[in-house]
Parts: sequence; structure tokens; C-alpha cells
Amino acid sequence: MKKHKSSQTHLINFLKIFLIWLLTTIISLTLNTFGWQESTIILTFVLGSIVWTVLKVPYIYGTILTLANVLTFNYFFTIPYYTFRVDDFQYLFTFISMLIVSSFTSYLVYTSNKNRHIAHIRSLNNRYLFQLSELLYQSLDLNSSLKDARDLLKESLDSDVVIEIFDTVDHVFKMIETLDFELRDTAIESFMTHLPKTQIFGSNTISFFPIIIDKEVRGFIIVNGASLSADAVEWMSTIGSILALAKQRVESIKMQEVSKLNYEQEKLRVSLLSSISHDLRTPLASIIGSSTILIDQIQADNKDTLLAKNIYQDAQWLLDSVENILSLIRLNNQNLDDLFQPMLIEEVIEETIQHFGHEDLNRIQINYQHGNHFVNIEPRLMITAFYNLIHNSLKFSDKTVYVRSSLQDQFCLVEIVDEGAGISSEIKEKIFERFYSTKPLDKKFRQGVGLGLSIVREIIDAHNGSIQIRNNFPVGTIMSIRLPIYEEEK
Repeated sequence: MKKHKSSQTHLINFLKIFLIWLLTTIISLTLNTFGWQESTIILTFVLGSIVWTVLKVPYIYGTILTLANVLTFNYFFTIPYYTFRVDDFQYLFTFISMLIVSSFTSYLVYTSNKNRHIAHIRSLNNRYLFQLSELLYQSLDLNSSLKDARDLLKESLDSDVVIEIFDTVDHVFKMIETLDFELRDTAIESFMTHLPKTQIFGSNTISFFPIIIDKEVRGFIIVNGASLSADAVEWMSTIGSILALAKQRVESIKMQEVSKLNYEQEKLRVSLLSSISHDLRTPLASIIGSSTILIDQIQADNKDTLLAKNIYQDAQWLLDSVENILSLIRLNNQNLDDLFQPMLIEEVIEETIQHFGHEDLNRIQINYQHGNHFVNIEPRLMITAFYNLIHNSLKFSDKTVYVRSSLQDQFCLVEIVDEGAGISSEIKEKIFERFYSTKPLDKKFRQGVGLGLSIVREIIDAHNGSIQIRNNFPVGTIMSIRLPIYEEEK
């Protein structure tokens, strides 16, 4: 089919220059019968040599037309007439000059037309690029946009066009596997080099243009049937970049929507959790207070005493869990810097101790080994941290728990020391993970939900401090907290 079309094109071009030659010859013979000079007739042939450029005939045909005009002028209008012989040297010079002038003038006009045609094509291409960019920018439905882009390219290239963009590289390989065996190597080469590649099958040409996203080939523009110029290849590569940006834009918008939805859900979850936790504090405090009064009023040997203690312990466990949840919410949703204030570490420890019952207080011993030094803290959070550490030591030891504070360089060192079973190296690595919990030694304590120590570490980190677990020889554990000493700005 293409060979037939090419032969037909050649025939049409020959017919065009033949008609131009015939018309020029007839005009020249007519002018000659009216006695016009040879110089005028020469100009007629020169003009005839230029006319072909207007008809968009390839330059090779224009060269043939110029030679035919020179020979025709020699045959009809130079002595001896009706021969191709040249007796006068001046005529030979005239022929050469005519050939040069015609060829040069034709070349200039042809080049001008060609450049104008190229400028027109580039203008059309730029218009297509603008339409494509606007189309992709306005639409969030990428599949619909790709269909419209494919239609634009088909109109521009007058060829079959396929556009494939995928979410992952694996999907690209799966698409390549579906291609004909002869095309796979070309597609893989384009994939590996990130460059356009072309495969020619007889009279058919298939080109692959990679669509590159985040330095990975995520798809192709496949053009079937068009032999593309260097400008067209560059233009197609630009379209590939535009499609890549469109894909990234759609993915970015989807990620933003998902992030916004997750943020709203998290905000709702935190708000609901905070509201429930606050609502639980009041009845739990009331239950703890009432059970404390019952324990004090009921005789020690009364069976109701155990029931009242169980009520107290369970309510206290729930209240501790609620306080941990509120501390976690406070850590994640507030700007702590605005809540920091300088406080004596002794005051923080003393206020923490007030949260324990009489039975626990009898097992806590405090030792301050330095003078008055301030630390810059958010009081409620730091009290929560100290409470969780002391409470843990009481759970895992049935002996006295020591709370010591001292100075170490420019830091305030607070140590919670127990003489329990200690902590294994394996557990030390996990103990600060959220929701990791171990079973307490004392059965009066419930097993925690695994938030306490993870919140402690987050609180200490928020205060630019550090926490370390050490063994207390011969038995037990030492929790060491280092907090920077507050220095007033001068």
C-alpha cells in the first residue's frame, strides 16, 4: 500500500513540473512570435523554475525542471535553432548563468517555504502542547485525560497512538510481556536507556517514548505507522514529560486527599478519646474516694474490706490508664514550649508522691543529694513520667523503692531504684515500645496496657533529657533520668 502511494506521489510531482515546463515553453514561444528579446524569455524560464516551489514539489524535481528549462531555451531560442549545439560561447555563458540563477533563486524560495512550513508545524505542535497541558491540568480523571491526549496525538501525527501509564514498574514489565516478540527488545531497550526507540518492520515503523516518573519508566507512548523527524521525536519526548507531570499531579492530589481524610479521622479519634478520658476521670476519682473511705471505716478482719480494696485498686488502674492516654494526647497535640516553666525538681517529686496511697507511701524513700536547682518542664507531664516509673517499681518489687536526685555535670539526675527481680537484656530493648507490657510481681496490681513507659520516654525526649535502665546490684533495677538544669537567660 505504501509503495503504491509513493509511486503515485512521484507521478504527481513529475506531472506538476511537466505542466510548469509546458506552460513556460508555450509562453516563451508566444513571446518570441511577438519579437520579444531573449533576455525577457530567459526571465520567463527563470520564473518557471521558481513556480514549482509554490506547489510544494520536492527540491529534486525543481532541479530537473531547471535543467529542462535550460535545455528548452537552448533548443528553441539559440542559434542554431532546434538543436542542442552551442556555436556562440556567449550562449554557453548564458546557459550556465541561467542555470545558476534559477537554481539559487529556487533554492532560496524553497528554503524559505520549508522554514515557513517548519514554523507552522512547530506552531501547531505548541498549540497541541498547550491544549494537552490545559486538558491534563483541568482534569482529575487521568484515564479520561489520556484518552483525549491520545486523540490529539492521532490528529497531529495521523497515526495510531497508544498511551500507557502505570502505578508501578512491575506493571510496566507486565505490559511489555504482552507485546509481540519482535517489539519486546525495543521496549526493554527504551525502558533501560530512558530514551525513545524505534523499530522498523518493512514499511511499518513503531516508536516507543518512555514516560519517566521519579527516575523510573512508568509507561510508554507508542506510535504506530509514522516515521518521525528529529523535531517530532523531541516534541513527543516533551509530551511524555507532560504526561508524567499529570500522573504525578493526580497521585499527589490523591495522597493529599488521603492524608486529609486520615488527619480528620485522627482528629476525630483524638477528640473522642480525650472527651471520653476526661469524662471518666470524675467518676473514677469519686469511686476511689468512696472506696478509700470504706476501707478506713470497715474493720480490718471484715470480708468487705477485700471487696473495697479491689474496687479501689481497679478504679486506680483505670484512672492511671486514663491519665496516660491524656498525657499521650497532650504530647501529640500541644505546643509544649508554651507550657514549660522552671520548677524545683524536689517540688515535682513531692507532688508526684502525693498521688500514691498510704500503703505505697510506706514503701517509698526519698533522698535529695543537691541544693535547689531548677529544671524547665511541663509540670503535669513530668509528674506523669515520675509517677509511671515509681508505680512500675512498686509493681515489680515488694521491697522499698528509692527515689534519689543529684547533680551530674549540667544535668539534674533522678533515679528510681528498686530491689526487685530486675529486667533482662531482651526486655530492656522492648520495654519503651508502645503497648509492650510484662506481668507485675505483686498480684494486687493489674498488668498494664503498655503505654506507661513509652509515654515516659516521649515526655523525657520532649524535655531534651534522656532515660537509661541500669542493673541495681546485687538485684533490682535503676531507672535514671537526666534533665538539663534551667539557666535563666541574661
